[in-house]
Amino acid sequence: MMSMLGGPRVVLMDEPSTGMDPVSRRFLWDTVQAVFNGSSRRCCLLTTHHMEEADVLCSRVAIMVNGQIKSVFSD
Repeated sequence: MMSMLGGPRVVLMDEPSTGMDPVSRRFLWDTVQAVFNGSSRRCCLLTTHHMEEADVLCSRVAIMVNGQIKSVFSD
C-alpha cells in the first residue's frame, strides 16, 4: 500500500494479499480498485496465484507456464 503514495505511474505488486485475512484482503482490493480503476495515466502490474484476485482487480490477465505467457485475456 505504501507503493501507491505519491501517485507513481506504475506500481508492481507481487502476491500482495498472501497471508491476509478476508477482511484485510477486501480492503486491499478496494484500495487498488479506487486508485487504478479507470485511470489511463496509472497502471498496476500484479502477480498472483489466486484467479479470484485476478478477476476482481485486473482488466487484462496473462497466464504463464514455465516462465512463458501462454494466453492473455481482456475485459
